[in-house]
Amino acid sequence: MEAVSQFWNEVWSEGRVELLPDLFAPGATENGEVLDLEGFEKGVLRWREIFPDFRAHVEEMLIVDADRVVTRVTYTGTQVLPWAGLPATGKSTRVIGIDIFRLSDGKITELWHSADHLELAIQLGGKIVEHEI
Repeated sequence: MEAVSQFWNEVWSEGRVELLPDLFAPGATENGEVLDLEGFEKGVLRWREIFPDFRAHVEEMLIVDADRVVTRVTYTGTQVLPWAGLPATGKSTRVIGIDIFRLSDGKITELWHSADHLELAIQLGGKIVEHEI
């Protein structure tokens, strides 16, 4: 389960994207799609530019069986650049995420990620607009 800890504590919270090839098995998937490791790396780095003090706080790590781990994570960070069409606000944010990992030989082979991006957008001043259909 070391790979999962490193994923959150070193890759996301510290920006150590050079660890990604060691953490993911070739052909690993994210949310059912083959993981583009280079694109994932760029995404982590971009996220950390937008939220430079970003931290992933692992609240719970549940070992389901020999090859599956579930984490409940609280994400915190301060937005200093625009995100999702919202201008930089300088606001601190706090949202939750649930992730399911499958591992083989100590490497992540499958990742299912879900985070409350709607809550993040609302915290940054986004509005829910109703439309008539």
